[in-house]
Amino acid sequence: SVDLLLWFMHTWENSHSEATRSRAIMWGAVFISGAIMALPGVAWIVISQSWSLELPLYTFHSWRVFVIICGLPSFITAALLIFYLPESPKFLLAQDREEEAIDVLRYMYTQNSGHSPQDYKVIGLVRECGTNNNRCRRQTVSGVLELMWSQTKPIFLSPHLTKTLLGFSLMFGIYASFNGLLLWLPDMFNRLAEYGQLHFGESATVCRVISTIASNGTSTTTLTNTTLQCSATVAPTVFKKSLIIGGSSAVANIICVFLIAHVGKKNLLVICMVGSGISGFAMLFASSATQLLILSSILEGLTMTSPTVLSSILIDIYPTHLRAMAVCMSLLMGRVGTVVSSSILGVLLEVNCNLVFIALGGILLVCGGLGYLLPSPWQWRVRR
Repeated sequence: SVDLLLWFMHTWENSHSEATRSRAIMWGAVFISGAIMALPGVAWIVISQSWSLELPLYTFHSWRVFVIICGLPSFITAALLIFYLPESPKFLLAQDREEEAIDVLRYMYTQNSGHSPQDYKVIGLVRECGTNNNRCRRQTVSGVLELMWSQTKPIFLSPHLTKTLLGFSLMFGIYASFNGLLLWLPDMFNRLAEYGQLHFGESATVCRVISTIASNGTSTTTLTNTTLQCSATVAPTVFKKSLIIGGSSAVANIICVFLIAHVGKKNLLVICMVGSGISGFAMLFASSATQLLILSSILEGLTMTSPTVLSSILIDIYPTHLRAMAVCMSLLMGRVGTVVSSSILGVLLEVNCNLVFIALGGILLVCGGLGYLLPSPWQWRVRR
């Protein structure tokens, strides 16, 4: 859903002037933070319920209801897109459905201007390519694959290769950092709450807490040939802290809305990366849940704004016909980073906890350096 919203924000480039485009994209990112803030609230209401339903194959706990609720917005959105929203005029024209494409454009004109459909003067559309062009021929499996490659290849050729590699590396590192940490933060807070009950009044770093609980046998990764009953109990403080982290992301996005026009996109990206990297290193020394909450809120807030800022930069530094592919491919690399980090982070927390925060801070600082190497939008416009 986040990637879909970012892709929609890319389409806004044609709906806003250059002066307001960046702020419009940043306002769209505020809704992402709103969703992240809403999820802990819904989880608090649903997962905290103690009921369970015994079924033949498994026990239906309240957390399964939460998973279903999380899937509903995407399902509803898909239904609205399929049944209520019109098809893209560009797609209809490519399928030789010119009259339907004009009808959609007429509908858009009516909705945007408030004028009568009869006032729309367009009676025909000029095709973007001829019948013999690869983009217009009948779609077969090989044709689709060839079309995909023909649209993707240019971003890996000169003069775009360098900024493509920079953009992909940045998106990979950003997503790997904030999504990987965001996935495991509730577990860290839950362990801190458990440690506080066992060692009341005693402060300890996150890594010491994890190693202590693991040595006491409460971590399943240290046990062999042992069957434990699954526990769905989550401390209420975990939900509260997750709400605060989501709120910090929303606040960071709102602040960036007003800063981006004055600081500049690239400078804002570098500031966010360096600030979050320092916070990542500092989490290594956090000795209380409050300190961890403050540092993680700073890190998540700054990194949450970064994909939007980076996407805005990519939109500016690529030619119009390559922007959509560049943004989509960079988001794909971001999702790869999420999968890699979420898979590795849980194991590293048990095996070498210190390495998690060192790597986290290091990756973000490296991303700050890579962000500085990105061409500025005005420099790219001069070259073109």
